[in-house]
Amino acid sequence: MKRTIQVTLLALLFTLSVGVMVSYAHHAFAAIYETSREVAFEDVTIVSVAWTNPHTRIAFDVTDENGEVTRWNTETGSPSALSRMGWLRNAVKPGDVIDVEVNPATDETPRGHLAKVTLANGTVFDRTGIGN
Repeated sequence: MKRTIQVTLLALLFTLSVGVMVSYAHHAFAAIYETSREVAFEDVTIVSVAWTNPHTRIAFDVTDENGEVTRWNTETGSPSALSRMGWLRNAVKPGDVIDVEVNPATDETPRGHLAKVTLANGTVFDRTGIGN
């Protein structure tokens, strides 16, 4: 009986500690990105696409009016969430030139949450799915 209680308490402690670690592992969106502001970039060149969990990541280069290039790293939904909204794994790929809208990072680094992608053919991918 005493052994059963010890094993049960140990299992409960382990379960609680894993739950706490998982809750801390996922960030709070509003603490990292400016949810009230979107920055738009035209004719950016995709550098990389990582179709991975928990977030799909897309890096692209933005060239300003002085010819300076800044690499932006963005994240969006999980691959399964994006698939349900109509995104395809190969919808965007390195070398593509697209337009994007991003919720920028609160620390003003060149990273953000991808809000909208417009492909060269006019197809639009955003948080609600795919459209034209």
